[in-house]
Amino acid sequence: TIVEYRVSFDQITGTSWGFGLGDVLPNSTEVANYKVNSGTVTDDAGVANGIAIMFSTDATATTLFQAVSTNAGTVGNSAAEETLVVGPTADTYDILRIEVDANGDARFYINGVLRLTRLTAVATTSLLIPYVWGDSGDDADIATVVTTDYIRFSGARPSSNA
Repeated sequence: TIVEYRVSFDQITGTSWGFGLGDVLPNSTEVANYKVNSGTVTDDAGVANGIAIMFSTDATATTLFQAVSTNAGTVGNSAAEETLVVGPTADTYDILRIEVDANGDARFYINGVLRLTRLTAVATTSLLIPYVWGDSGDDADIATVVTTDYIRFSGARPSSNA
């Protein structure tokens, strides 16, 4: 399964955004699948399996993208943020890509560069749906325009990790 987003933020303060896959359909409450705040990662209680690249100015690393995932109701990095080494620059497009293989292992890419591999990030049988969410930051609340140039989604998982 592959999902890729090309996105640009008009500014990078007081905001929280996620781009990924989840097993919960969006509904009228439009909940955020994940929250990164002060070193801790939590998911929405309804998410059994999900994975995303996040940007949150409430994170300890306020300027960097973060990796988040849930496998069978367990958050992969609940006790600590896991940065992807780089962050967005205002008014500049970034390509955010997640690949999930047949074993449920995930690879996180930013602008074509592999930034992190997480083993058993999601259950191998989980139904994953593209999902984007935005929320105001807890520590500050700044209106943010996020422009999505495209979303690419491919659902079949490869039969091997090659």
